[in-house]
Amino acid sequence: MAEKQPLEELRKTIAYQNFRAQLLAHYQFATRFFSPSPGEKWLTYWFMDFSEQDFKEFAKQMINWAFQLPIQKVQYYTKPLDYEKSGFINVEIEQGLRLSEEMKELYSVLQTNHIATYIVTASPEILVESICYYLGVPTSQVFGMRVTKDTVGNLSPAIEKNWYITKGIGKVHVIKNEIAPLHKGKMPVLVFGDSQGDYEMLSQILAPSLSVLINRNEQNIVKNLIVQAEQEYNQSTAKIVVQGRDENKASFHPSTQSLLLKETE
Repeated sequence: MAEKQPLEELRKTIAYQNFRAQLLAHYQFATRFFSPSPGEKWLTYWFMDFSEQDFKEFAKQMINWAFQLPIQKVQYYTKPLDYEKSGFINVEIEQGLRLSEEMKELYSVLQTNHIATYIVTASPEILVESICYYLGVPTSQVFGMRVTKDTVGNLSPAIEKNWYITKGIGKVHVIKNEIAPLHKGKMPVLVFGDSQGDYEMLSQILAPSLSVLINRNEQNIVKNLIVQAEQEYNQSTAKIVVQGRDENKASFHPSTQSLLLKETE
């Protein structure tokens, strides 16, 4: 049996660098072009046979590591190897994770005033449960994609069959069917989102809600919400507002427009 190679040495090998680029490309392609259905296998098969506790511990380590990384775009690509058959792959990702101070303050103010805060996410529920404590949100108030477990309680590769796909219209169903009944049928007073997967939630959860779109400059159906916000701007009956962000500082930007990485005023 070959001796185990230290992780830092392994990361320098072409085999590892190719695997990393291929894995990231697979993730981007799969999440961009495919939507899973209840009961189907999903990208969480990467963590098949993890116990829930082991997965959450791994997730916390990953999140704390990401907090330390600089905010920047990084490119990974495959390098020639005799046995490689996938061809050249080049993938770009945004590196670094931050929680904006404005968002943390908002959560704190809402909770201090006894307004319950929930997270409805298209990510695995157990992953977001590993970070929600940074925002003071109990794990019981996180609703996301639920992964099945095997007979001994370890993670299986499939999404729960009798649960929601928590993006798009699925987020609306979670709010109406799971969260509202906890509050005598009342709908949210505030709804926040930042992507195409939040469109239905931002546009359909209306009374008495105010929807807030965090502007990521997405060139898709989300642009309709920006047009609506511009039409309703400065009106007391406005149902949606747009909040810009500065990706360079991981903070809100005092504008409806956003500054992307390496952009300035």
